Parts: sequence; structure tokens; C-alpha cells
Amino acid sequence: MQFETPDFLRSVRPPESHPRHERAEGLVALLILVALFAAFVGWLFYQQYETKKDGREYVRETLVRLLVDHDPNYLEPNLSSDLRRRYHAGSVAYINESLAKMGVPRQPFDIDGKIVFAERFFSPSGTFTAHLTYPHQRAFAYLEISQKSGHWQLDAFSVSPDNE
Repeated sequence: MQFETPDFLRSVRPPESHPRHERAEGLVALLILVALFAAFVGWLFYQQYETKKDGREYVRETLVRLLVDHDPNYLEPNLSSDLRRRYHAGSVAYINESLAKMGVPRQPFDIDGKIVFAERFFSPSGTFTAHLTYPHQRAFAYLEISQKSGHWQLDAFSVSPDNE
């Protein structure tokens, strides 16, 4: 017994493999991958730029809150865990009182420093120096900051008179 293929199935042929189409499909897939990679790298550089901008803004806000507003509640929650261990509550209160006694420095602050990344795009930290002009003296504020768990923190902070 022989089975015969119906006519409607005979007219349907399997698609022929065209090497030219396969190469074009491979090229399109490669171009999509390259475009996705370029977009990802562009996003990483944009995030790095935004992180640097946010770090500088954090430094400026910290200086205003501590030196101009004399906010007694700002310093302690912004300290890194290492600095928090070194400064007990009495030390933080003494620092706030000392800063208030110095008065209010002239603004805008002249701030030098930069944000660097320990791992090309990750683990940002920065070192900054602000030149302060008080009514009766000049001083420097030194800040070291880092970003842990998505928020900025103070790793070091000091204000010292300019002895020039």
C-alpha cells in the first residue's frame, strides 16, 4: 500500500535556505547588540556625570547647613560609621557650637576638589577644600565624602583657621 501526497501539499515547498539572508539576519542581530552595548556605556557615563554633580551639591549643602544655618541636627546623621564611632554626641555638639561661634562666612564659597571612582563607574568618593571668609578671620573647611548605599556621607570634616 502506497500513500500518495495530496496536490495541495505538493505545491508547498520548504523554504530554501539563502546564505545571503542568513548573513543579513546575523548582521542585523550584531548591529542591535552593538547599539545596546553603546546605549549601556552611554548610560554609565551619564550616571558618572550625575554622581559627580550630586557629590558637589552635597558638599555645598553640607557647608551651608553647618556653617551658615548652624543646623545642630545635620552633622550626626551624615557622618560615616567610622566617623560616628570617633565622634560621640558631646563631640558633635561641641563642633556645632564652635562653628556657630565663628559666625557666618561670606558666600558663595570657593570650593576646590573632585569626585573620583574607585571602580571606573562605582564607589565614588571625593575630597574638597572650601576657602571661607569670616568677618574677622579666614579659614579652610576640609571634607571627605563617599557614597554608600545610594546616599552621600561625611568621612572626614574639619574647619581650621588660615594662618596667612
